[in-house]
Amino acid sequence: PERTTPTPLTFEGRVPAWFKGTLIRNSPGGYENGDDQVRHWNDGWAQLHRWRIDGSTSTVDHMSRFLNTSSYFAASTLSAIKEAGYGTPANPGPRPHTPIPVPPSSSSQQQEPQDALAVDAAAAAAGPGPSIGKFAINPMVNVWKFDNKFMATTDQNLFVEFDPDTLTTVDPTPNAGWQPDDPLTKKGVLGIGVAHGRYDRWSKEHYWLEIDMGMVPVVGKTKYNVWTYQETGFNGTGPIPTDRKILGTIEDKHTSFVHSFGLSAKYIVIIQCPMYYHFLEFVTAKTVLDTISWDDKTATKFHIMDRATGEVVTTFDADDGAWFVYHIANAFDSGDGEITIDFSKYHNDTLISYGMFLENIVDHPKQYVPTYAQARMTRCVITLADGGSAKCEQVIENTFEMGTFNVENYQTKKYTYAWGASFEDANTPWHNGTSDFIDKLIKVNVDTKEVEASWHRPGFYVCEPLFQQNPAEGSREDDGVLMFVGFNSSAESSRLFLLNGTDMTELGSADMGARLAANFHGKWMPDGKDYAIGL
Repeated sequence: PERTTPTPLTFEGRVPAWFKGTLIRNSPGGYENGDDQVRHWNDGWAQLHRWRIDGSTSTVDHMSRFLNTSSYFAASTLSAIKEAGYGTPANPGPRPHTPIPVPPSSSSQQQEPQDALAVDAAAAAAGPGPSIGKFAINPMVNVWKFDNKFMATTDQNLFVEFDPDTLTTVDPTPNAGWQPDDPLTKKGVLGIGVAHGRYDRWSKEHYWLEIDMGMVPVVGKTKYNVWTYQETGFNGTGPIPTDRKILGTIEDKHTSFVHSFGLSAKYIVIIQCPMYYHFLEFVTAKTVLDTISWDDKTATKFHIMDRATGEVVTTFDADDGAWFVYHIANAFDSGDGEITIDFSKYHNDTLISYGMFLENIVDHPKQYVPTYAQARMTRCVITLADGGSAKCEQVIENTFEMGTFNVENYQTKKYTYAWGASFEDANTPWHNGTSDFIDKLIKVNVDTKEVEASWHRPGFYVCEPLFQQNPAEGSREDDGVLMFVGFNSSAESSRLFLLNGTDMTELGSADMGARLAANFHGKWMPDGKDYAIGL
């Protein structure tokens, strides 16, 4: 349910007096309308949650609202889901509880664009699929701050503006926050995009990626357009100006799913995995996933672009074949002609194409857990000379995803500590573990390759953590507050946790008296700052 006015929560514990600000998180919060139930985690309706935290008084309040897009409004009004989603067809009916087909082995064969993964038998009998443009408007992944504008984002060229104080949707029209003559606005919502941009708070530059699909079979080329936006002032009150511009373009014969990318002081790093969209399949597809295939015969690519000029410096294949990356943490220039980049690496795309279906997450977690558990924090040192190459190594043995670091002070810089989500005891087909969902946070020293601290409470599931460093002069990189939302599965209620970033002991927490079971990403806005902390 929504909580449309700030509601004080009972805060247990005490946090540093300097820790004051606003936390906003995006979450797939609604999973049914009437008799229709969504099938995929990525198809829950976007719900924004906001907490005001004041460390000087140890108080916190909470509010939430659904993002009132045209798709959400229609589904709520009609009590039916009439538009397709990522893995949910239009008019889906009740969600089945039987296992969905296991995907073909990613190590043995390529998945066809329209296989049985994305739809169950009932959905397949529902009739012709939607045409392009019949997919739901539902940016439920992340939130971003451009000057004084706050927008919800997902993996499309799609931005929906909302008020950060009331969480009301400013305009449900996608991209209304940008000027209509903006070159990216003109590309419309059919363009693919990333849910995670990059922001350099020192230069106040935003970097994003929009992908124009190759629409002509065989000879068509996909354009990966990197665009920038220069902040114009913290106190601005007018509409965002039209100075969003395309910095540079990378062309490739394939249209890949790209969720995030790396930014160093000099370069932009785009990792292109062989998880491919097929433009012509959108005409008859019942879901977005019907248009996607995985090709384990094609190696993952690195594209390096000069951040100042937009020049494509080099493109080269990974030397270990096909693999998948969802979230990239940090990247920094580590020497003359070298870039270091850290990310969570997967063997294949099965987390999205199989594991995240609700039949697995809710009813058959042994099928979901291994798809997530394969994620490993990986560090690649990219050498630009001689056409480019990357020397990659796994940092730790533990599962590591939804990673963060001291973004405020170490974005694009060499850093030491990262925090991410893991499992206490992964429940898999080959091991009867206790963890049916991500239930542990770990702190990693990326230099020593050690897990230095962790947090776990039995029965609590976790999400992406965010970190703010102690502003006191001389404080350590990991001296600060780590914040996240944990879902208490036994009490059916979520709890805001604040931890000591150094040893991950609890500073305090507040029960929400409501569920925020599986949220994705968010931003922390410290009082008195003109930037947001988060990836």
